[in-house]
Amino acid sequence: IIIVTGYCENTIRSYFGDGQKFSADIKYVTQPKPLGTAHALSCAWDLIKNENPLLVLAGDNCIDGRTVSSALQEKAPLVIVTESKTPSKYGAVSIQEGKVTAIVEKPQTNFSSIISTGIYLFDKNLLNLFNPNIVSSRGISEALGTHLQDLKAVKTQGAWLDAVYPQDIIGLNEIALESISGRISGTVEKGAVLKGNVVIGKGSRIVQDVTLKDQRQ
Repeated sequence: IIIVTGYCENTIRSYFGDGQKFSADIKYVTQPKPLGTAHALSCAWDLIKNENPLLVLAGDNCIDGRTVSSALQEKAPLVIVTESKTPSKYGAVSIQEGKVTAIVEKPQTNFSSIISTGIYLFDKNLLNLFNPNIVSSRGISEALGTHLQDLKAVKTQGAWLDAVYPQDIIGLNEIALESISGRISGTVEKGAVLKGNVVIGKGSRIVQDVTLKDQRQ
């Protein structure tokens, strides 16, 4: 795993470390200035240039395992897309016969309800477009240019959220709760009823005749 860092670099490095506690091997690259996603890839060029395929995703998005699996189960090159009620906030994607024909950033018209998640699986040919000697665009979709049409559009059924605005934290919390399984660390008295994935924290006491229910049940 290669993490391109900038803002809060020391905090990120301190938390993830070398990846051992996550059963991963993590390396870091510093992007001196926030010059866009294409520039971020070019900063990591020496570490990624021989990867085939290479999975690229944004570190400030909430992405679950099913979304990543959607990419890894397909052949590169591709981009993961999803439906959005607010496509004007993202890169809207037009698709023809399963292939991307265009990505329009923050469209002002009703261009498409399908958006790019910014998750790409690149093969060697497209990865070469991010060689620091040739790349000049700020964004990945810009750098791809006419090669956008080489991308297969794969729709994910997994969770994905770009937490841009404060109200997005509610959706982020919902996704996080979906991934939590029930556990009991406190005390549940005889006669209490637990239904679904209920979490009882340490030091909590659920007394008799009380029913706690997962709202999704």
